[in-house]
Amino acid sequence: LTNASITPSLTLVKQVMNGERGRAVPGDFELKARGPGNAALSGPSGSEFVTDMQLPPGEYIFSEDGPSGYEGEWSCTGTTWDGTTATLGFGEDAICTATNTFVGGTLTLRKTVVGDGPGAPAGPAAATDWTLRAIGGGEFPRPRIEGASGETAVTLAPLGAGAFRLSERAVAGAPTADYRSDGWECTGGALEGDVVQVTAGVDTVCTVTNVYDPRSGPDPEPEPEPEPENPDPGTDVDPGTATGADGGAASDLATTGLAPGAAAAAGAGGLLVLLGAALLAARRLRRTRHGHPGSR
Repeated sequence: LTNASITPSLTLVKQVMNGERGRAVPGDFELKARGPGNAALSGPSGSEFVTDMQLPPGEYIFSEDGPSGYEGEWSCTGTTWDGTTATLGFGEDAICTATNTFVGGTLTLRKTVVGDGPGAPAGPAAATDWTLRAIGGGEFPRPRIEGASGETAVTLAPLGAGAFRLSERAVAGAPTADYRSDGWECTGGALEGDVVQVTAGVDTVCTVTNVYDPRSGPDPEPEPEPEPENPDPGTDVDPGTATGADGGAASDLATTGLAPGAAAAAGAGGLLVLLGAALLAARRLRRTRHGHPGSR
């Protein structure tokens, strides 16, 4: 007689209690179990990845990912269960169920398009020309809803209690250029800036209003300013570096305040004086050498 060990099996199941406000279905949740060594499984309820999986015996813990606003509770049959851990033994076929109950609130996002004043036209854009969004905090993935006004995705959307940041963006190609936003207003939840508080058991509605405010047309091209007849003496002007005929720097006379012509004349006069003095000195030297002292 030979006795063989029978490997235990584990199945994960999801049950959802939505009440009046929840919308989730079992497939919206990913069920997870981890056991000894590298033993692990994950997947949605009913999938082959979490149904009758052959696993080594030992202790298993459970978790799940899914929509916000739900509280979950695990229970197991067909094995030893202490409220948090299942201990699988040889030959056991365990079934562990996560039951989720919706305990959050709902959030509705709406868009209103109006004219700039009583009786003013509301312009060419429709309320659906903007995408509305609310994003919660916490760890990734953050809870969020997104869609156009009136869509199911942003109407009575179930969310967990907490703070959500509101925003909008124009749909590409929509005629929204001449609209300004007058901001968000909310009922059923406290609003501070663009952050609304969603409360468990409460239906919160937030509306953003866009006002048609057409511009008079494209901004005209600015006319060029006329050149001043006389530059402002108080304005610092960098004239650049002046160069001489040989490509070197010009004389510093250009910066003494003399007019260009006077500066040139002053330079030439100075050279003549020096030349005359040199000739006179040479003549006196020759006369001295020949015994003719120069006149005094």
